[in-house]
Amino acid sequence: MNTTTQYTMLDIAPTVSRILQVRPPANSSGAVIEEIQSKLGVTDRVGLVVIDAFGVSTWQRYKHLTFNFNLLADKNMVYIQSVLPAKTPVNFATMVTGAEPEVHNIKSRTDTLKVETIFHVLSEKKMKSAAIGWEASTVGILLSPLADYKGIASSNTDEEVVKLATEIAKENRPNFLILQLLEVDSTGHKFGLEGEEIKEAILSADKHLGEILSTLLGERYAVLVLADHGAHQEGVKATHNGYSSQEDIFVPLTIASQDL
Repeated sequence: MNTTTQYTMLDIAPTVSRILQVRPPANSSGAVIEEIQSKLGVTDRVGLVVIDAFGVSTWQRYKHLTFNFNLLADKNMVYIQSVLPAKTPVNFATMVTGAEPEVHNIKSRTDTLKVETIFHVLSEKKMKSAAIGWEASTVGILLSPLADYKGIASSNTDEEVVKLATEIAKENRPNFLILQLLEVDSTGHKFGLEGEEIKEAILSADKHLGEILSTLLGERYAVLVLADHGAHQEGVKATHNGYSSQEDIFVPLTIASQDL
């Protein structure tokens, strides 16, 4: 797996902040990803679409199934590295704070973020934010309390996440919108990374990506698409313990806007 990268999850919050022309969160220790920001420029709307567990290795293995993602990746692609451990709550907390795990101290989705996030920075500037995810997800539990608009998918399906994100983007047009597509991760944990189930989940995620891109680009959002972590096969199921496996750590990041 070719995973040459100089970027980490710490760099997401500073990059989004630069695009939105606001300061980064106070505890941010990352840097702006210049090759991403320079292409997206500056704007007043950013969408962060996170396909949970869609690591570089999973994408490369099932690239023939990801038409919408490939269209973006063919134009703009960088690899970034998850912070450790490569777990969902840890990496989402880093995404929105730019802070190391030992600084934000999030280990579980039921923890409370006690350091400044991009949500706080935007509120200070009278700018609006949204968080959309499953009711039982990291975005639903950890992040949505911080957002102005909360899209909680009570059905715990990506289909409802996309529906809620579409409604919020069109009706409220928040300056920052983050959503989590979770079915690739949940399917991998149940059925592993080698069967028809994961193929169907990846196809579905790519379809949902195309739907949400259509909405966000129509509302003139700059969009970043990435994963929080990857996964590897262990026995018959997927896992992401995150300390030694490259499959867990390296994720793709691509972008979209009306001008790209």
